[in-house]
Amino acid sequence: MQASAPATIENVPGPDRLRWIEKLGYGLGDFGSNMVWGMSITFLLYFYTDVFGISAAAAGTLLLVARVFDAVLDPVMGLITERVTTRWGKFRPYLLFGTPLLAALLVLTFTTPQFDYRGRLIYAWVTYILLGVVYTVVNLPYGALAPTQTQNPDDRNALSMYRSLGARAGDGLLVGLATTPLVLVLGNGDAALGFQLTALIYALIGWACLWFTFATCKERHVAPAGHKLSLREFAAVLRGNGPFFLLFLCFLFFVSAVFTRNSATVYYMTYNVARPDLIGPLLATGTVTSLAGIACSQVLARRLGKRGTFIFGLAGFALCGLAMHATPWSAVGILFAWYALGYVAFGLSFGLFWSLIADTVEYGEWHTGIRAEGAIYSIASFLLKLCSAVAGVVPAAVLSFSGYVPNAAQTDSALHGINGVMTLLPALFSLLAIVPLLRYRLDEKQFQRIVSELHGVRSGNNAASAHSTST
Repeated sequence: MQASAPATIENVPGPDRLRWIEKLGYGLGDFGSNMVWGMSITFLLYFYTDVFGISAAAAGTLLLVARVFDAVLDPVMGLITERVTTRWGKFRPYLLFGTPLLAALLVLTFTTPQFDYRGRLIYAWVTYILLGVVYTVVNLPYGALAPTQTQNPDDRNALSMYRSLGARAGDGLLVGLATTPLVLVLGNGDAALGFQLTALIYALIGWACLWFTFATCKERHVAPAGHKLSLREFAAVLRGNGPFFLLFLCFLFFVSAVFTRNSATVYYMTYNVARPDLIGPLLATGTVTSLAGIACSQVLARRLGKRGTFIFGLAGFALCGLAMHATPWSAVGILFAWYALGYVAFGLSFGLFWSLIADTVEYGEWHTGIRAEGAIYSIASFLLKLCSAVAGVVPAAVLSFSGYVPNAAQTDSALHGINGVMTLLPALFSLLAIVPLLRYRLDEKQFQRIVSELHGVRSGNNAASAHSTST
């Protein structure tokens, strides 16, 4: 039996190309899961300090410990996904069975029980840690779906774009714009009730979206079902993947920049700008403009490449943060303008975030002979959790040490601290994210060669297997 010719990017078989419903389904998955993520990143610290009733120091400690614990769980979850295959596939069953529990825990996390201070603190620890664990169980396999769906570069960029659009629409547009009005309307003066009912709405929407992802997305390129990834192979896949580690360092700073700003936004608009009524519009402005950047990311990537586009976006986000820091708090219109421009630049980078990660799966397979989507995405998820820990603890530490008092006029020290977290720190993190990319060499040409070689190896293996069976 003669082996077929190695497949190039241009002649990858037709079934590898994705239908629009698959791209939409994948994007809606992050729309749903990012309502959970957005509520946690943007509103949970404020909910704990100003509604739930625990101190900023206690809330910051909880967010740090819970997110670090959650991050450590990611590699464990990555190994589980690599070693377990069901009739629904390697990754899809977690969306089917984990999502209902995730929805329930979101509501419980934003529920204020009638306990004393110690009881509320214990309740917060239990519910938030469980929320993080189940989020990992659902979201890590969701992320690992992308490289299994297609190896076509345009479709892979499209999946990254749809995912990024879904993420920003979920946590920025819906959560950012609707949360404050929903809390006011549904609570009718009772913020605790308002947050609980708002979380319930988001939980139901997220549940529906993730089940739609399960129904529409298919796993096409996975490791053989009989292969169980060992700890040694897990380490080998990561150790031999230089491009992934460069991206790891880049994303460490990039994601920290965005998450830190998100955590500070509610405080910044409430106390520095003194316009809490504009929290929703500001977050929505960032979301809409970032969506524009995401939509343009594929076009720009065809000219500058993924790496060049990512660097361009990081530099723009940093410059706008510095300009925002120099703008008086009373100049609301100018602040909005810098914020909007910064998020256009952010969208250019964010639109390619997961496409770059997906490319390192093929690089790892090419370099080590082991395909391990779950392992790669578990470390990427670990990174996101680590960054969210930074985003939670930094604003909390600033609030605690600068003399922040909930629901009161703030000192100059507290105001300048909040301003720094909102503007200077994100700018610094963004500039630091550029440094690893200067050494990144996995460009589109090399990726095309890698995929072509992998198709040739698989074709040869299949031909040899068929010949052995026939004889």
